[in-house]
Amino acid sequence: MRKTVITIAGLAAIAALTACGSTHTTAVPAPTVTVQVTPTPTPTPTPTPTPTPTVTKTVAPPAPAKTKTVYAAAPAVPALTSCGLGSLDEEVYAGSDTSCPFALNVESAYVNTANGLQAVYSPVTGQTYSMNCLGDGTITCTGGDNAFVEFTL
Repeated sequence: MRKTVITIAGLAAIAALTACGSTHTTAVPAPTVTVQVTPTPTPTPTPTPTPTPTVTKTVAPPAPAKTKTVYAAAPAVPALTSCGLGSLDEEVYAGSDTSCPFALNVESAYVNTANGLQAVYSPVTGQTYSMNCLGDGTITCTGGDNAFVEFTL
């Protein structure tokens, strides 16, 4: 294989001969052009962020406060002791600070005078105490030194 090298001067000479009418031509090989093609990258899609869901919370207003009425407790009824039958054969009861002999005297004084306010003698203490009796059916007598007597007529 034979290589032909043509310089720019040689090309000028060929051109001059061609212009002068020379019929002799030398074929000039076409230059080789190498084109490097870089493939266009496929664009990577940018992920679209998923929106954060909106949470809606409905808050009910607080329930109105409930009002509860609390009444003062009724005075405690003293623990009663059965003292036996009174003058009308009814049961007579004495409170914790009252003796049975005094309770029976209170019942007798009430039945004999039919008066709400009584001066009653206590055989236990030897003193007379003022007692106030109220009621209709069940009679409650209080007074003296924290005395309490109850009976039913």
